[in-house]
Amino acid sequence: MKKTFLFCTKIWFYLTELAPTVLLLIAINYNDDMDGGFRLYPLIAFSVACIIFIFLYFFRMVIISKEEIRTAGLFSSRDSAVVEKDTTLKITLGAHRRIDVELFGKRKAPDFTWSKQDITDEQIRLFHEKAVGGEIAVKRILTYFGVSIADVKSLLSSNTHECSYNYFNAEAKAYENKRVISLHFTKTV
Repeated sequence: MKKTFLFCTKIWFYLTELAPTVLLLIAINYNDDMDGGFRLYPLIAFSVACIIFIFLYFFRMVIISKEEIRTAGLFSSRDSAVVEKDTTLKITLGAHRRIDVELFGKRKAPDFTWSKQDITDEQIRLFHEKAVGGEIAVKRILTYFGVSIADVKSLLSSNTHECSYNYFNAEAKAYENKRVISLHFTKTV
């Protein structure tokens, strides 16, 4: 089961790793000069723990497969949604290499009998996450779903473009400062 990934953390967030790394290097350097039972080992352990915690805290990614879309990371929302018939995957390319990934679908019938009377056929947002990347990341997503290279170029460059494939229809629209690419799934894979 193949998947594609989008990272959600900007790389400059990891500059916060510099302070504990410098502290760790200083503690390792002066550890042999200390005369005590524990020397600087508690400070070394604390610095390593800080480095690991900062990395795990900021690490977030979106995992997209043909069956589902979900977020991954120890401190992420761990949200997920199933990609099935009559769902739409919207990828919005914004300014500053920002990508919004959304999955829209129809509201399912509730389990409770008393609330079944208010069912509408409206599209609701099942999944939303912000990721980091540009046209190359969107190109990777589109080719993962099987869009041809010629259609990928048209989807990323034309003001409007539509194309149909075996189990989805792709559409792109360009606005003032963003581009929205939609994949409307006509079959469940």
